[in-house]
Amino acid sequence: MTIDIPQVAHLKSRRSQRYLGENLASSLHDLKEQDAAIIHALYAEFRKIFPVLKVSIRDEQPMQLLQFLNETEYGKRFDQLVKQMRAIEHPAPGLAEAQVARIRKNLHDVRGGALAGFALQLDLLRLVNTEISNADVLRTFYLVRDHLKIMRNCFKDLDQERREMDRSFNFHSSDLIKEKWEGYGSGEKKVRYRGEVSTRIACCCLEFSTVDRIIYNLMNNAFRYGVGTHVDLEMHAEPKEKPQHLLVTIGNPISADQTELLRKRFEGNPSRLFLGEFTTSGSGEGMRIGAECVCNAYGFTSVEETIEAGLVGAQVNGDYLAIWFFWPLLADVPDDPTR
Repeated sequence: MTIDIPQVAHLKSRRSQRYLGENLASSLHDLKEQDAAIIHALYAEFRKIFPVLKVSIRDEQPMQLLQFLNETEYGKRFDQLVKQMRAIEHPAPGLAEAQVARIRKNLHDVRGGALAGFALQLDLLRLVNTEISNADVLRTFYLVRDHLKIMRNCFKDLDQERREMDRSFNFHSSDLIKEKWEGYGSGEKKVRYRGEVSTRIACCCLEFSTVDRIIYNLMNNAFRYGVGTHVDLEMHAEPKEKPQHLLVTIGNPISADQTELLRKRFEGNPSRLFLGEFTTSGSGEGMRIGAECVCNAYGFTSVEETIEAGLVGAQVNGDYLAIWFFWPLLADVPDDPTR
């Protein structure tokens, strides 16, 4: 994809300590009791299928997964929980305005994230039946693993023991993004990956799940609103001479109506999509959440300042929309930056 991304030589983190995404979380007490129970139940369903996926991958026996799905009627329970979760609208009474805004954003990512992809994957597994492959199991594993971490990222008291493990010092590479998205498909669309980068981008699972929240929001938008048969994903380390940042770009063709709508709405500055005030049929929260993550990662004071610096951005070239964000690379440090 051909886009004009701002020069990054001047981009510097203003933080003295690495950002892990901990300030994004809500408490389950911010929800009504019956709604918190739905989140707990959904998390439990992901936990039930996770070890089955690991064993199926280890044994290279994809039919083990299919047997589990058929014997437990997993899909029916999961579908019902998803319907209940999507009906959650109001937080617990008496919350401060900031808490209400945060709970809505976390509900957005628990409803989104890898959940939509996993639901579609379940439907696919039920359709293919005996034709299930090792690749199908691996793709399902990535989706379940990612959403478990996203749910813990969103709700700090959902599983405190494993959330603390998510904070444990553990280098994560950009390769982990490539391996799960390269060739990923949903419906008629498929991801086309380009990039030669292989570098450390997170110091623990909690930080990496924060990056995942950004990418899943952008990918979900691209698959939902894009036209054509592909979504492009590129990753590069910038600047090339002395890399300090990961640059992630996601692009897709859009319809003529969408192009005109963006032109009229943003008057030549589609990067304002990251303000989160624009949507055609969703909540408008997803891009704002990503911008807030990047803003915090670099220690900037506002989303507006983050957009102005070019840390997040969007461009429309003809009938093509490209969206990018930067994330600070992880230096080789001897000490645990999570403590």
